[in-house]
Amino acid sequence: MDIMKLILDKLDDTDIINNLSAQMGADSEQVKKAAKLSIPAMLKGLQENSETDSGAQSLDSALDDHKDDDISDISNFLGRADKNEGEKALTHMFGERRGRVETNIAKESGLDVSQVTQIMQQLAPLLLGFLGNKKGSHSGGVSSLLGSILGGSSGLMGLASKLLGKDDDGTIPTEIGDILGGLFKGK
Repeated sequence: MDIMKLILDKLDDTDIINNLSAQMGADSEQVKKAAKLSIPAMLKGLQENSETDSGAQSLDSALDDHKDDDISDISNFLGRADKNEGEKALTHMFGERRGRVETNIAKESGLDVSQVTQIMQQLAPLLLGFLGNKKGSHSGGVSSLLGSILGGSSGLMGLASKLLGKDDDGTIPTEIGDILGGLFKGK
Protein backbone atom coordinates (compact mmCIF):
# COMPACT_ATOMS: atom_id res chain seq x y z
CA MET A 1 0.00 0.00 0.00
CA ASP A 2 1.79 3.12 -1.13
CA ILE A 3 -0.46 5.96 -0.05
CA MET A 4 2.42 8.38 -0.33
CA LYS A 5 2.99 7.55 -4.00
CA LEU A 6 -0.75 7.76 -4.64
CA ILE A 7 -1.01 11.21 -3.05
CA LEU A 8 2.19 12.49 -4.64
CA ASP A 9 1.01 11.27 -8.05
CA LYS A 10 -2.30 13.09 -7.53
CA LEU A 11 -0.32 16.25 -6.77
CA ASP A 12 1.08 16.06 -10.30
CA ASP A 13 -2.41 16.91 -11.57
CA THR A 14 -2.12 20.34 -13.18
CA ASP A 15 -5.66 21.37 -12.18
CA ILE A 16 -5.07 20.59 -8.51
CA ILE A 17 -1.77 22.47 -8.39
CA ASN A 18 -3.17 25.40 -10.40
CA ASN A 19 -6.12 25.69 -8.01
CA LEU A 20 -3.81 25.72 -5.00
CA SER A 21 -1.53 28.22 -6.74
CA ALA A 22 -4.40 30.55 -7.62
CA GLN A 23 -5.63 30.57 -4.02
CA MET A 24 -2.37 32.04 -2.81
CA GLY A 25 -1.11 33.84 -5.90
CA ALA A 26 2.00 31.69 -6.11
CA ASP A 27 3.97 29.96 -8.84
CA SER A 28 2.56 26.50 -9.58
CA GLU A 29 5.97 24.79 -9.57
CA GLN A 30 6.75 26.24 -6.14
CA VAL A 31 3.36 25.12 -4.84
CA LYS A 32 3.88 21.65 -6.28
CA LYS A 33 7.28 21.39 -4.62
CA ALA A 34 5.91 22.57 -1.27
CA ALA A 35 2.99 20.13 -1.49
CA LYS A 36 5.26 17.23 -2.33
CA LEU A 37 7.56 18.09 0.57
CA SER A 38 4.64 18.48 2.98
CA ILE A 39 3.18 14.99 2.57
CA PRO A 40 6.23 12.99 3.72
CA ALA A 41 6.87 15.48 6.53
CA MET A 42 3.28 15.11 7.76
CA LEU A 43 3.44 11.32 7.55
CA LYS A 44 6.67 11.31 9.52
CA GLY A 45 5.13 13.61 12.14
CA LEU A 46 2.14 11.30 12.45
CA GLN A 47 4.41 8.28 12.76
CA GLU A 48 6.45 9.88 15.53
CA ASN A 49 3.28 10.87 17.40
CA SER A 50 1.84 7.37 17.11
CA GLU A 51 4.85 5.95 18.98
CA THR A 52 3.22 6.92 22.28
CA ASP A 53 0.00 5.36 23.55
CA SER A 54 -1.77 8.73 23.78
CA GLY A 55 -0.53 9.77 20.34
CA ALA A 56 -1.68 6.49 18.79
CA GLN A 57 -5.10 6.81 20.46
CA SER A 58 -5.46 10.41 19.27
CA LEU A 59 -4.52 9.48 15.69
CA ASP A 60 -6.79 6.43 15.77
CA SER A 61 -9.70 8.68 16.78
CA ALA A 62 -8.84 11.25 14.09
CA LEU A 63 -8.71 8.55 11.41
CA ASP A 64 -12.10 7.22 12.56
CA ASP A 65 -13.45 10.75 12.07
CA HIS A 66 -12.10 10.74 8.50
CA LYS A 67 -12.86 7.17 7.46
CA ASP A 68 -15.83 8.22 5.33
CA ASP A 69 -14.25 11.29 3.73
CA ASP A 70 -14.90 11.39 -0.01
CA ILE A 71 -11.43 11.94 -1.43
CA SER A 72 -12.25 10.73 -4.93
CA ASP A 73 -12.21 14.31 -6.27
CA ILE A 74 -9.08 15.79 -4.69
CA SER A 75 -9.48 19.20 -6.28
CA ASN A 76 -12.98 19.53 -4.84
CA PHE A 77 -11.84 18.17 -1.47
CA LEU A 78 -9.01 20.68 -1.23
CA GLY A 79 -11.33 23.50 -2.24
CA ARG A 80 -13.61 22.77 0.71
CA ALA A 81 -10.93 21.66 3.20
CA ASP A 82 -11.47 23.06 6.69
CA LYS A 83 -8.35 25.13 7.36
CA ASN A 84 -9.13 25.23 11.09
CA GLU A 85 -9.10 21.45 11.14
CA GLY A 86 -5.88 21.50 9.13
CA GLU A 87 -4.40 23.95 11.62
CA LYS A 88 -5.21 21.65 14.55
CA ALA A 89 -3.89 18.61 12.71
CA LEU A 90 -0.58 20.32 11.92
CA THR A 91 -0.15 21.36 15.52
CA HIS A 92 -0.68 17.74 16.62
CA MET A 93 1.62 16.39 13.90
CA PHE A 94 4.58 18.63 14.60
CA GLY A 95 4.14 20.24 18.01
CA GLU A 96 6.99 22.64 18.75
CA ARG A 97 8.71 21.72 15.48
CA ARG A 98 5.90 23.03 13.30
CA GLY A 99 7.51 26.41 12.62
CA ARG A 100 10.79 24.73 11.72
CA VAL A 101 9.06 22.35 9.29
CA GLU A 102 7.14 25.16 7.59
CA THR A 103 10.26 27.32 7.38
CA ASN A 104 12.31 24.48 5.91
CA ILE A 105 9.66 23.72 3.29
CA ALA A 106 9.42 27.44 2.47
CA LYS A 107 13.19 27.62 1.95
CA GLU A 108 13.18 24.58 -0.31
CA SER A 109 10.13 25.61 -2.35
CA GLY A 110 10.80 29.34 -2.66
CA LEU A 111 7.43 30.22 -1.11
CA ASP A 112 6.98 32.25 2.02
CA VAL A 113 6.04 30.54 5.27
CA SER A 114 2.44 31.79 5.22
CA GLN A 115 1.92 30.22 1.78
CA VAL A 116 3.40 26.92 2.97
CA THR A 117 1.10 27.05 5.99
CA GLN A 118 -1.94 27.51 3.71
CA ILE A 119 -0.90 24.54 1.58
CA MET A 120 -0.32 22.33 4.58
CA GLN A 121 -3.62 23.36 6.18
CA GLN A 122 -5.41 22.01 3.11
CA LEU A 123 -3.27 18.91 2.69
CA ALA A 124 -3.52 17.76 6.33
CA PRO A 125 -7.27 16.91 6.14
CA LEU A 126 -6.66 15.25 2.76
CA LEU A 127 -3.93 13.06 4.24
CA LEU A 128 -6.16 12.17 7.20
CA GLY A 129 -8.91 11.28 4.71
CA PHE A 130 -6.58 8.97 2.77
CA LEU A 131 -5.38 7.34 5.98
CA GLY A 132 -8.90 7.08 7.40
CA ASN A 133 -10.08 5.37 4.22
CA LYS A 134 -7.16 2.91 4.38
CA LYS A 135 -7.46 2.23 8.10
CA GLY A 136 -10.64 0.21 7.62
CA SER A 137 -8.91 -2.26 5.33
CA HIS A 138 -5.75 -2.51 7.43
CA SER A 139 -5.61 -5.25 10.06
CA GLY A 140 -3.13 -3.61 12.47
CA GLY A 141 -3.23 -0.45 14.52
CA VAL A 142 -2.31 3.03 13.36
CA SER A 143 1.40 2.50 14.07
CA SER A 144 1.33 -0.56 11.84
CA LEU A 145 -0.59 1.33 9.14
CA LEU A 146 1.95 4.17 9.13
CA GLY A 147 4.85 1.71 9.23
CA SER A 148 3.51 -0.08 6.17
CA ILE A 149 3.20 3.23 4.33
CA LEU A 150 6.54 4.63 5.35
CA GLY A 151 8.52 1.40 5.09
CA GLY A 152 8.76 1.49 1.30
CA SER A 153 9.68 5.14 1.01
CA SER A 154 13.08 5.40 2.64
CA GLY A 155 14.32 8.27 0.45
CA LEU A 156 11.27 10.39 1.16
CA MET A 157 11.32 9.50 4.83
CA GLY A 158 14.95 10.57 5.01
CA LEU A 159 13.82 13.84 3.47
CA ALA A 160 10.99 14.15 5.98
CA SER A 161 13.36 13.54 8.86
CA LYS A 162 15.60 16.29 7.56
CA LEU A 163 12.68 18.68 7.18
CA LEU A 164 11.73 18.00 10.78
CA GLY A 165 15.30 18.64 11.90
CA LYS A 166 18.09 21.02 11.08
CA ASP A 167 21.85 21.20 10.84
CA ASP A 168 23.89 22.78 13.60
CA ASP A 169 23.89 26.08 11.72
CA GLY A 170 20.07 26.18 11.66
CA THR A 171 19.73 25.34 7.97
CA ILE A 172 18.28 22.23 6.44
CA PRO A 173 20.84 19.69 5.28
CA THR A 174 22.25 19.94 1.78
CA GLU A 175 21.31 16.33 0.95
CA ILE A 176 17.71 17.49 0.49
CA GLY A 177 18.63 18.85 -2.93
CA ASP A 178 19.71 15.38 -4.03
CA ILE A 179 16.51 13.79 -2.75
CA LEU A 180 14.39 16.51 -4.35
CA GLY A 181 16.11 15.96 -7.67
CA GLY A 182 14.90 12.36 -7.63
CA LEU A 183 11.44 13.34 -6.45
CA PHE A 184 10.87 15.79 -9.30
CA LYS A 185 12.81 14.02 -12.05
CA GLY A 186 10.71 13.75 -15.15
CA LYS A 187 7.81 15.72 -13.68
